[in-house]
Amino acid sequence: MLGALSAAGEDFFAKVGGKVTLKCGVSSYRRSLQWLHGNDLLHSVDQRGFPRSVDLARRSVVRQTNLEISSVRETDAGRFTCSADGTRHEHSLSVFSVSVSVSPTADLLLGSEATLQCDVKGLIEGCEVKWRSPIVDSPEWSPTAQLNPVTSSHNGTWECIITCGSDQLSEHLTITVQVVSFTAIFVFMFAYFIHIFHTVCILFSLSLSICDITQPGCRCSATSAAVLSNLHLIRMKQTRIKSRKGPRSNKVKSLSAITSKQWLSKNTPREQMTPGRIIRK
Repeated sequence: MLGALSAAGEDFFAKVGGKVTLKCGVSSYRRSLQWLHGNDLLHSVDQRGFPRSVDLARRSVVRQTNLEISSVRETDAGRFTCSADGTRHEHSLSVFSVSVSVSPTADLLLGSEATLQCDVKGLIEGCEVKWRSPIVDSPEWSPTAQLNPVTSSHNGTWECIITCGSDQLSEHLTITVQVVSFTAIFVFMFAYFIHIFHTVCILFSLSLSICDITQPGCRCSATSAAVLSNLHLIRMKQTRIKSRKGPRSNKVKSLSAITSKQWLSKNTPREQMTPGRIIRK
């Protein structure tokens, strides 16, 4: 009995979660076709064309003579054999797990800094990893791309490309570069200065509301009058305390007989009071 003939195979590449088609090496068969993963039989098709599927065949299908695998897993890597009419064609499948990221975030400000990272698990010797920017015909970047500073040309979809011989796999990453509007800056600064101006006006108004009760003709608002009333009561108490240490003068007796309200009325005539401001004659 003659042994099975063996023909040179191909190397195939796929990424986790993707789809890959393994070519048998022949376009047709006469009697039988089999696909094996290692020593495990995946598909066996007789001459009438009815497949008998096992295990991995849940995620794979035979199209003519080729094996198409969906939702690729890391465990799918290894040796595949296509046997057509007794002729074996051995192939290999390498599976990569690709992860892309950008720090600090995918939403970047113009002029800031960012780092793009493309990590490939299961990469074999002879394969190369590079970044390709959104600009057509732009130079390629290493697996770790430093954007310093971030420019408007960095906006868009970046592509991490894994090249193995004539085969390429890719993973995409979208970056948004936000341009700060001068209008927004102007509105913010305007609101800030309005707030400062309002605070200064309040402090200035409070300073004006404190009227010297020793000067006649001082006219204040209702709020200022209440403040003056309290200040006058305090001064009256201080005057009484001092008067206990010596003889009472006519001036002290005169002040003690006048209430704060009467004192304000006497020094601020009703027809001359102007609410909200202070007018001195």
